[in-house]
Amino acid sequence: MKNIYIVLIALLVGGCGFAALPGPTSKTVNPKDIAGTWQYTADYEKTKVILEVKADGTFSQSVTPAGTTNLLTHSGVWKLDERNHLAFTSVLTHEGYSEEPGWNTEEAHWWVTDGIKTKLAIFGGTHPDPDSWQEFKKLR
Repeated sequence: MKNIYIVLIALLVGGCGFAALPGPTSKTVNPKDIAGTWQYTADYEKTKVILEVKADGTFSQSVTPAGTTNLLTHSGVWKLDERNHLAFTSVLTHEGYSEEPGWNTEEAHWWVTDGIKTKLAIFGGTHPDPDSWQEFKKLR
């Protein structure tokens, strides 16, 4: 009986903690690998965000927030560092529970991962906490 309790405690303690987040890829990545149209979601998958990343280091972003017909657009610059982290000068982010709810612009630091369905993918999201991030879907 004592062994069962030890196993149960080990399972409970081992089950707590950080989610298994993918780390940056170890592959060599260049801006052309990231270039393309990417999609991700916000508002519990009610809002789709389109991110057009260009190899020249610029991007454009469009969002139609859930429950509205308003199209929000934004553009800026990005860069890729040697650790395969992506730094965006500012992107539209959603802080639904902040003091100023709604869509605001903030710096974003996402990373390039080994994709599930593609060779490489962007891993990030509309919230700065990586636990709420997702793998972006490459549309083209």
